[in-house]
Amino acid sequence: MKQISGYPSIDKPWLKYYNEEAINASLPECSMYEYMWENNKNHLNDIALIYFNKKITYRKLFEMIDRTAKAFLSLGIKEKDTVTLLVLSQPETIYIVYALNKIGVNINLVNVLSSEKDIQNSIEETNSNCIVSLNIFSSRLEKILDNPKITCLIELNLANSLNQIYKCVINKKIQAKKFNHKKKILYKDFITKLQEKIVKKTNYSPYIITHTGGTTGTPKGVILSNKAINGVVVEYKNNLKWQRQETYMDLVVPFVIYGLCVNIHMPLSLGMKTVLIPKADTSQIADFFYKYKPNHVTSIPSYWQPLLNSKKVEKFDFSFLNTAGAGGDGMTRDLENQLNRFFEEHNSKTVLLNGYGMTELCSTVSTCQYNARKQGSVGIPLPHNNISTFDVETMEEKRFDEQGEICVLSPFVMEEYLNNENETNKILKKHSDGKIWLHTGDLGHVDSDGFIFIDGRIKRIILTQLDDLGHKVFPAQIENILSQNPNVESACVVAQEHKERNFVPIAFIILKDKSTKEIKNDLFDLCKKELPEYAQPSDFIFRDSFPLTSVGKIDYKALEKEVENIYNEE
Repeated sequence: MKQISGYPSIDKPWLKYYNEEAINASLPECSMYEYMWENNKNHLNDIALIYFNKKITYRKLFEMIDRTAKAFLSLGIKEKDTVTLLVLSQPETIYIVYALNKIGVNINLVNVLSSEKDIQNSIEETNSNCIVSLNIFSSRLEKILDNPKITCLIELNLANSLNQIYKCVINKKIQAKKFNHKKKILYKDFITKLQEKIVKKTNYSPYIITHTGGTTGTPKGVILSNKAINGVVVEYKNNLKWQRQETYMDLVVPFVIYGLCVNIHMPLSLGMKTVLIPKADTSQIADFFYKYKPNHVTSIPSYWQPLLNSKKVEKFDFSFLNTAGAGGDGMTRDLENQLNRFFEEHNSKTVLLNGYGMTELCSTVSTCQYNARKQGSVGIPLPHNNISTFDVETMEEKRFDEQGEICVLSPFVMEEYLNNENETNKILKKHSDGKIWLHTGDLGHVDSDGFIFIDGRIKRIILTQLDDLGHKVFPAQIENILSQNPNVESACVVAQEHKERNFVPIAFIILKDKSTKEIKNDLFDLCKKELPEYAQPSDFIFRDSFPLTSVGKIDYKALEKEVENIYNEE
């Protein structure tokens, strides 16, 4: 595609990688349930879900969705109500999400690790009148259930769908605190003993409320439409190399939109067999690959790393793996290279496809493609998106390869932050072209082929001083330099307060060989060679692992607190 202006948003060089079908694909004007039904109504005997030893067909899936919808109606839950979910990935979660969507009920997805206060605030803010919770979280809801607006708590068990042997194993492994309340209804009673109702087609388009991670600020409720969620699926449908009834393994929790949209709704809407993993413990990731042999996995970097360290899959043939996607957090070039070598050595023709997105953008807005990838890039914009960089202060668009704030023009953008007009206006801004762009808060650049590179997070910029001059330090730049050392498995850079220099960078390091000696001097030498003096870490702290948030991202706040505690003690 011939460049005309030198500006990414006008030239859109990434479109040369897409065919006309992908570029011109229409976005569905229907509910999530209707879209999934239309794509599977003629294939009801195909397998929809795999859960431990259980296989569930699309026929059974739709039967259970309809039954669940009738059960909610029998409880008095009606169109435009909001139901709060504290759940993990299991068949009942799938039935409930689509049942509520089918009858026009809004869904509030809450992080299961939220504090009682945050859960209560979320329920009150969304005017929820019903809660669905796993039994391992129910005891935290006791005070919340005293609210007269809450009509009931429907309690799930991770073993609900399993046979007796598996139930015993799961219930023994996961001990739930006993909890009784007059408003509590066990799922088995909810689904079997309630009055039958007729499920009518709703004219209301319900929405999903999910929540930002809060790693860089206060968590906020994000309202996402059916059109946005279905639209992201269309993007994958036209660009993923897939076939009906291939196996897709879900490793991402459903209360994150990346989990619900890309790891559940997308594969189900494409007629795949979706493997549900309630909790992706990193120590078991290799076991999951060994057991299920998935054709497609899109996950987060911290869930790919374990493959490199597993002896179980050391000689395992990975020829079954067609798609290996990564997003949700930064990935170093070193890890990317290691994984690609791993795939090649284990007979897989795939390569790692880095992607980029946000909760506010309904998960993915750019990704590397099979025919379009560059090392260190988070890919090209999906065909319905327009992405460019803009000056942080003036909002003037930057040219190719010029650094600025990454902004996105997308049909998949959120409706708004729930009850928070001020924060909504901070992230959704009208530009000189008269259009509303979403400001990601990430610094980066777009090259002349349309590939996006993340250079750092605006809020993660470390403001430092040296020789009476102010400087901006970008942690991602330092992390990439440190990953050049062959014994550095992972690096994370945070700020430490400094009397003379305001802040200085401190680097946390995970080593491949924990017995290595004297590596600190090597790292100092590497940084002196590759970085300006003001950006060089003042110290290195070695760890066996990094603290993670509930969605698997590195918890920078926890590391900053650790730095504060270490140097305050000194």
